Amino acid sequence: MSLFKSEGKLIKAVQRYPGILVLDTVTVTNIKVLREVGVPEWNIVKLLERQPRALTKKRDRFKEIVAEVKEMGFNALTMGFVMAVAFKTCIGKSTWAKRVDLCKRWGWSDDEILAAFGRFPQFIMLLDDNIEKTMDFFVNQMGCGSSTIARYPALLSLSLKKRIVPRASVIQVLLSKCLVKQLSFQQIFYSSEEVFLDKFILCQGLEADELLKLYQAKMDVV
Repeated sequence: MSLFKSEGKLIKAVQRYPGILVLDTVTVTNIKVLREVGVPEWNIVKLLERQPRALTKKRDRFKEIVAEVKEMGFNALTMGFVMAVAFKTCIGKSTWAKRVDLCKRWGWSDDEILAAFGRFPQFIMLLDDNIEKTMDFFVNQMGCGSSTIARYPALLSLSLKKRIVPRASVIQVLLSKCLVKQLSFQQIFYSSEEVFLDKFILCQGLEADELLKLYQAKMDVV
């Protein structure tokens, strides 16, 4: 309670990971490590709420991970810092090395890999096969530069079958007919289903029916 300041937040954290109630010396020491590098108390609480297992990592390895995240350029004052620490506690050094190798095969530089991890730490937990297929679609079928995907790493977490391919198919038709221009990945792939339909399909007048059929067909086929 001295950390959470709220019974409701504590209950949610316990429901997510009951082991949080056993704050042994390892967890307490790891919290101290975060405080020593300048992590705000609020962000420590957020870490306990979202990824409590991260703080059960062996002390020496946890301290090493915190140092690695600092060396990557993460700001200890931000939530991104503790989330990067959390996700790095979930993987071994060999897994990180394999992920780096995979990204480099797609042409990402060391700086791009670190920047992608900073923007979306969860990408380190994605399956290699999913990353390969999504990168292949964007680079080899859509003609996007691999560095562009590095700037939007959250794309790699989206469903290729249910979101990326259907939406990209609609956008390709709209672009070919000069019905849209200057679109961003956020507009196309991050928007909700309702927003996408309203913004890119239902508002297209006579083209709407055909676009909707194409969209639904891609959802069913791919």
